[in-house]
Amino acid sequence: MRPEHRDGLLAVGGLAGLVGITAATVGVGRLLDPGAATAGVVVAVVVEVVFLRVPSRALGLWERRGVPVAGAGVVLAGGLIAVRTAPRLLGVPFWGLVTYLVLLGCVLSGAGNPVAALAGGDG
Repeated sequence: MRPEHRDGLLAVGGLAGLVGITAATVGVGRLLDPGAATAGVVVAVVVEVVFLRVPSRALGLWERRGVPVAGAGVVLAGGLIAVRTAPRLLGVPFWGLVTYLVLLGCVLSGAGNPVAALAGGDG
């Protein structure tokens, strides 16, 4: 499986987990907090810029065995912690994953990465 497909599946799984956790505990309305949504998008774009600017380092770490799955686990664990401590923050990883999936969709469709211009590249 290509890494981008694996990462997309992990992101979809993370989204499903976050929605499930949120729906079962505090209600999916918590995912719609504008501040959390903005933070999630910003975090995703910043992470994408890092991957585009220093791909050998970022991808070298990300492609280590178990790191992508551990990353998905951290997102879900963070969701569980947020449910108990700060439910409004559940929107941050949710919107970060949505943003990542939109960027991945652009790349896989051949449109290129819209964040590349921020990173000084061409996508």
